[in-house]
Amino acid sequence: MDAFQTLVEYDGVFTDRGCLFVSTTGKLLNGYVNCEVIYPHFPVVRNLTHQLVEPFLDEVEAFLCPATGDIVLAQYATHIANEAGRPTVAAWADKHGDDNSYHVERNGFESAIRGKKVLILNDRISQGGNTIKIIA
Repeated sequence: MDAFQTLVEYDGVFTDRGCLFVSTTGKLLNGYVNCEVIYPHFPVVRNLTHQLVEPFLDEVEAFLCPATGDIVLAQYATHIANEAGRPTVAAWADKHGDDNSYHVERNGFESAIRGKKVLILNDRISQGGNTIKIIA
């Protein structure tokens, strides 16, 4: 199953709609991809998440994402990695309204990922702004 085509079929790709989108940074975008449209469909989410994380399974030790919708991806990814014999953990970073930054602050999350090779997952893809904020 081709990931991009699947997202197109579920109406998760927003391009060629005759309008521009304003990103969180204020830039105008021709489009973006929103993966959350597949979340109600377990087999689709599992398949696409597997495609996403498979190239990293030999290295990854943890998955991190921005809260809230992306938690689904982190949980699926952890399950897939664990099934493949790669023990991993999943955590998320909460967004702070003051400066739109992300912080890993839930009890036990920071210690669960500290010192590990972490793959950051994000269900909305435009410019990578949230991913960069999580890394910072």
